Amino acid sequence: MFDNTLHHLCSALAASIHNFCSNNRNVCRFNSHLVALQDNAGQMCVELVVLMPIILVVILISYNVGMYCNLCSRFDRCAQEAILVQGVAPAGEQSAQYACEEIQNQLRAAMDTDLCDIEVQNDALHADPSRPLSYAISPLLTRYTCTMKYKPWPSSFVCAGVAFSPQAYVEHKKSLVVDRFRAGVLV
Repeated sequence: MFDNTLHHLCSALAASIHNFCSNNRNVCRFNSHLVALQDNAGQMCVELVVLMPIILVVILISYNVGMYCNLCSRFDRCAQEAILVQGVAPAGEQSAQYACEEIQNQLRAAMDTDLCDIEVQNDALHADPSRPLSYAISPLLTRYTCTMKYKPWPSSFVCAGVAFSPQAYVEHKKSLVVDRFRAGVLV
């Protein structure tokens, strides 16, 4: 029914333009355009159907890049603050492992999202035994490395009956060296 109505509309339009052109012979020749107009009916619908998946993928990629940049900037600020607060003098038990757990808990609370996982590691910086003249400036220098692993959204989807669940993630790290138990000493 739609094709029939469209055909009648195109025919009526062509007839009115043909009458206008036949009265004004110097204005235009429409006969060649009439065939092109009838052949291209529905082409825009097909183009939209073909381009829609590409447009959706571009939108998803843009969304994920924007979220990743937002989470990275928030993570950088919060990781530095958490290391300075909890890494130097953790509340409760005074061990490096407990400090890592406190930093991780504080970062999870600050990030407040399920799109990323957070890990915290610590490394004690000691004198290098392979170099005989090296010595540690401070025996309690500790490097805290906070890692954020961003999982893109959607994490799983079904397309044409095929389930797809990528296990990919993007990492972002922030490291800071502090002297434990000596507040304000950064290296």
